[in-house]
Amino acid sequence: MNKRLFIFIAVSAFLVIQALSAYALVSPRGTEETFDMATWNVREFPRQGQRTIDTLAILIQDLQLDLIAMQEITDTLAFQDLVSQLDGWDGLYSPDNNPYGLLKTGILYRIDQIAVISWEPIFWNNWYEFPRPPIRLTIEAHLPTGTFSFYLIVMHLKAMGDEESQERRRLAVLMLKDYLDQLVPYLPDQDWLVVGDWNDELTDPEADNVFWPFLQDSTDYHFLTLPLAGNPYWASYPYYNSLIDHIMATTDALGEYGENGETITLRLDDEYSRYTTVISDHRPVMARFTDLPTGINEHNPLPTDFGLTSYPNPFNASTNIAFSLDQESQTRIDIYDCLGRRMQTVIDKYLPAGHYSVQFDAKSLPSGLYFAKLVADGKSSVIKLNLIK
Repeated sequence: MNKRLFIFIAVSAFLVIQALSAYALVSPRGTEETFDMATWNVREFPRQGQRTIDTLAILIQDLQLDLIAMQEITDTLAFQDLVSQLDGWDGLYSPDNNPYGLLKTGILYRIDQIAVISWEPIFWNNWYEFPRPPIRLTIEAHLPTGTFSFYLIVMHLKAMGDEESQERRRLAVLMLKDYLDQLVPYLPDQDWLVVGDWNDELTDPEADNVFWPFLQDSTDYHFLTLPLAGNPYWASYPYYNSLIDHIMATTDALGEYGENGETITLRLDDEYSRYTTVISDHRPVMARFTDLPTGINEHNPLPTDFGLTSYPNPFNASTNIAFSLDQESQTRIDIYDCLGRRMQTVIDKYLPAGHYSVQFDAKSLPSGLYFAKLVADGKSSVIKLNLIK
């Protein structure tokens, strides 16, 4: 190639990229005073290769959100390329060794506002219910108006409308409900958000409604997307005028959501005409949290009871043991086998009253029935653990 021609093409490409970067495709949605997050199924990312990567980077910068929960990541190198184009952002995705499929979940977040304290895949061995294993993260959002600490689950349930696919979603929701029921009361923070592509509608009749276990437990769980359900204008999957991407919050998280909290579907295709071709057949769904606490434990009082639980149980390799202390005390949790032999000490230290969670690593132990015994302040509590390998 002629040297001058090569230089001309290179400079032209650079100028085009710079021009696109300076051009807003959509209007901003986030503010500096609120915590603004969205769940976004970016279909088979990157659907059109580099064009999708570059355009999505522009959209994310335009929107000015704090955190994005993403589904359908098919190319991790492309995801890393996306992150590199987002100044002041970072991201992570579910592990590469997912044996059940290539579609990954992940998050993108502003590093000046969001801290990821820890994260892990969950339901890793439940391929039938969760063909794309969810991730659970511990998040702290630090904004000028306050701090919001919460647990986040990002998931992508089985698609399609056939009877088996609907049954798989129903079983996944039942498993998720059991998981949250066992963990939420015992972990240090009771603020939880569960977001993602649930692939179903909240307005289905009770007999066909996979969400029913959560919908009938309105004391503990709330779909922030429920007010949008049934209105085609707010469809997150416009091909069928369906709202199938949802944000669910525990009751404690409603404190941070506040009276002025807002959840909407972002109709980006109204502003960027090539959205469905270049980005996705799903629209993102955004939630705004307006009442961020400025003090510690404003929505998380100390426990008034004593006890422990674990999840998953039965489990393979490891499980989380959550426990509550109503008094400060020397605290010990031991693991015993069915013959009463102590196999492992999970924790042995002085702790103040509060909610705690520790991991029991059973990789070196054979399958079988075990017992976790919590001893603190002259009291004890025992639960069964079923290890299946």
